[in-house]
Amino acid sequence: MKKLTPLTAFSILYILAIASYTLINWSVLMDSEGWGVVGMAILTSAGFFGLILDFILRLIIRNKMLFNAIEIIIIVIFSYVFYTKIIQNW
Repeated sequence: MKKLTPLTAFSILYILAIASYTLINWSVLMDSEGWGVVGMAILTSAGFFGLILDFILRLIIRNKMLFNAIEIIIIVIFSYVFYTKIIQNW
C-alpha cells in the first residue's frame, strides 16, 4: 500500500465533507431546479483534481521533504482561496 500523503488525505477528507454536506442538505440543494447539486459536483471535482495532482507530483518529485513542502503549500493556498471565495459569500 502506498504511503498516505498530505494532499491525498486532504483531498479525500474534502470529498467526504462535500458528499456528506450534499446528503444532509439534499432538499435545500434541489431547490432552484437542482443547481445546488451541480455546484456540489463541481466542488467535488476539485477534490479529484487534488488526487490527480498528488499522483503527478509523486512521479515528478523524488525528494520527500520537498514533496511534502509543496503539498502543504498547495493545501494552504487551496484552503485560503476556498475560505475567502466560497465560505465568506454564504
